[in-house]
Amino acid sequence: MGVRCGGQRFTSLIIAEHILRKQCLTSSALQLNIPTLPCVILPSLFLDHSKVNLPPMRVSIKHQTVRRGAIFKKTFEQVTMTVLFTHEEIQIIRQRGLMQTKLLDRRPADAKVDDRDTKFELKVSDIINGKTDHFLCATPSAAKRYEEAMLDTLAQLKLWIGDNAETSDGIVVEF
Repeated sequence: MGVRCGGQRFTSLIIAEHILRKQCLTSSALQLNIPTLPCVILPSLFLDHSKVNLPPMRVSIKHQTVRRGAIFKKTFEQVTMTVLFTHEEIQIIRQRGLMQTKLLDRRPADAKVDDRDTKFELKVSDIINGKTDHFLCATPSAAKRYEEAMLDTLAQLKLWIGDNAETSDGIVVEF
């Protein structure tokens, strides 16, 4: 399914949602199969990712209800995520030095008040090589919102890795 914007066709649903959010439209416009979306964002801001054809990364997300605490037991919703990068993606991450790049600021439901926020940052190095990431949310609704945020972040990471695969050829602009 492609989305047309400003005379240019985009195949990414993430870009289409980004355009809809910028224009304060609802996501139901995508479900109505509108063939052309008016675009206030310059199409040149979205790079053509068709040069680098990376295979899809595999993401596994599971929700589980857990009880924590020695005396006063509390119930949390644990979100477990495993990302399997392809060999090409791992090579790009290592060659470009992207391992310590912060993906997401987050704070689990069982965090202490005086804990530093940097302790809970999600970095590329935390999820590479099939490492499993566990995150506690207070409610199932918060877990679903966290899952959506993670999927958006991973979609952007995939595009970002594709952008870092090759250097630009250069551009000449006249005004």
